Amino acid sequence: MLRKPYTNLRKLLIIMATGGLMVASTISQATVLDFNYTTTQLATGDQFGNGALLPLGSSGYISQSYGDVAGVLDVSYRYFNSSNQYTSSLQTWATGYDELQYVAWTGSSAGGDRAEVELASVNGSIVTLNSFRLGSWSSVGKEETVRVFEIGNNTPIIDFTGLIGVNNLSNLFNINASSTSGFLIEWTNPWWTAIDSVEHTVVPVPASIWLFASAIVGFVDLRRRA
Repeated sequence: MLRKPYTNLRKLLIIMATGGLMVASTISQATVLDFNYTTTQLATGDQFGNGALLPLGSSGYISQSYGDVAGVLDVSYRYFNSSNQYTSSLQTWATGYDELQYVAWTGSSAGGDRAEVELASVNGSIVTLNSFRLGSWSSVGKEETVRVFEIGNNTPIIDFTGLIGVNNLSNLFNINASSTSGFLIEWTNPWWTAIDSVEHTVVPVPASIWLFASAIVGFVDLRRRA
């Protein structure tokens, strides 16, 4: 006799949780990391990118706050030397990498080094990495290795080795993948090869929605035991 009221309550909880998810999905935040220090204060004098921001129009080390969305997304920029030591953030540059305008690179040309851009989810937010570009300082192209990982997974979703910047045209990498942990982009020889136009979207997922989902699971479990 009590089964129908409980069934109706279960349906109501599911509808409420689904509605909450739909609302959260409409609060998506789409952006492009374009590294244009003439329109955004993003550079700092601190080599690890943790210092005060320099005035608009100043180039320097990219701030670790550039691209962050409080409570939703944490973006990091890292340069590793040929001994695999993390030695600095990436740096800004205006032109010279194929057709790209304003890029992230490193001032060291050690060989065997690499750079990383990490887009880390915060509080379970859904991160979608759409695409990015890599351009070369060399007009004939430079062979590089490019990998993209979902954070927490050591198997790359993109594993590319080939020429970057042939005929002064940058390479477009379309990813179009989503994750609740985020993504790591890494590439070799970041003096010769620079990154630009990192397009991504973030959908915040409020903690209350996860609590609703947990409540629904618990409710259904109790009903089954009853």
